[in-house]
Amino acid sequence: MEDFEIKYEIENAQSYLAKGQSPIQVRRILIENGIEKEMASRISKEAYIKFLRENATTKIVRGGLWFVGGLITSVILFQNDNKGSYLAIAGAVWGLFEMLSGISRTKSAKELSDNLFI
Repeated sequence: MEDFEIKYEIENAQSYLAKGQSPIQVRRILIENGIEKEMASRISKEAYIKFLRENATTKIVRGGLWFVGGLITSVILFQNDNKGSYLAIAGAVWGLFEMLSGISRTKSAKELSDNLFI
């Protein structure tokens, strides 16, 4: 397969992953579409790694915004003795967990990519 065909198939596989398909299901779909088993495995793994990285980046950015926004809002509300500050703290904690989840996904994507190209 040519490079542009592989890139097209990776994007195609990513669309299946975005719809909730597992990498194994994506591999089966690619094989049904006439792609060799080895190439289908490689494409589905690369698409899954790219999918994980994109989701991880989104989680890190979203979590960072919630974390910083929650902290700033809670400081402002604490100064005014407002009870809504607890809700802002909850948003900051959620943002922190979201960031940690994104970092975890980044690490798992890195491990997968290291294992893919051995």
